[in-house]
Amino acid sequence: MARTGRKRLGREDWFRVGLATLAKTGPESLRATRLARCLGVTTGSFYWHFSSVEEFRCGLPVYWKEDVIVGLICAAKAGAREPAEILAELRKRILESGAHRYDAAMRNWARSDSHVREVVHSADEVRATFLEEMLRNSGMSEESARDRANLIGAAWRGSQDQENPEYRMKLIRLAASD
Repeated sequence: MARTGRKRLGREDWFRVGLATLAKTGPESLRATRLARCLGVTTGSFYWHFSSVEEFRCGLPVYWKEDVIVGLICAAKAGAREPAEILAELRKRILESGAHRYDAAMRNWARSDSHVREVVHSADEVRATFLEEMLRNSGMSEESARDRANLIGAAWRGSQDQENPEYRMKLIRLAASD
């Protein structure tokens, strides 16, 4: 039988729908049947890529950190040269991609799951290291860059309850300015 024009789903497709589902309805919705319904396929495709829902749930936070957090940072670095431009590019990419929604969802999930909590902590370290580097490259001392990076991180985490992503970016812009 000839295959239809449907694209074959990969792990990344499942992780993307998992992030969207997590952001919309929380970790309790991360079930094979629900995710398959979102993609319009059967659960067989899910189990082709994951041996269990638990394997998927363990992999989702790692995907978020590596492909969303690190991916956005790398893309911003590739798209600009100066630290201020890189930070502006990162803010733009975060808003355009909707990645801000995933951060709040991961933090909420981390309250009840130690694995997710570890990955969120690791992602925060990646961001802080990146921010410190950008701030040092813009002329700040190491201590000032570390303090400012911590302030930016606090502004980001503290604004998670705010519905407006532009507000979050405004806080980050203010914390990053001289």
